[in-house]
Amino acid sequence: MKATRYGGWFAGILTAAMLLSGCSGPASVAERVERGLPTSWTEAQRSAIPWETISAVWLEDGSRFALITWGSSSCPAVVTSLEAIAADGIELRLEPSGGYGPCSADMAATAHELAVPESVTGRPVTLTLRYPEGAAEKTLALH
Repeated sequence: MKATRYGGWFAGILTAAMLLSGCSGPASVAERVERGLPTSWTEAQRSAIPWETISAVWLEDGSRFALITWGSSSCPAVVTSLEAIAADGIELRLEPSGGYGPCSADMAATAHELAVPESVTGRPVTLTLRYPEGAAEKTLALH
């Protein structure tokens, strides 16, 4: 009798976990994602970021960079893959996060802190941003 009761609980928990994981958006490969511009930045760094324009900046020692995306604050873009494509090139794939429910119709920054692959040693670095099918790719120079 106990085995049947626990089996029912286990099946219920497993079903709930599967349903909830199906609702989550794609996983980010970023080391850190911060809504808005990073709070650790100085006012000069924050004001140097162009409003509503995707951009990238080096962080500290040059082994990491921040990609700043703009869009809905409730459904920000997610960097789902990062790949070295040359000694001075990185390809990033961005996908919509999906969020939970409808996305807000606002325009907000999201900062994605990403590690530079060890094989990328050239400077400047060209970032190629790829989006879901049908959307045009974009390139950025990371100086």
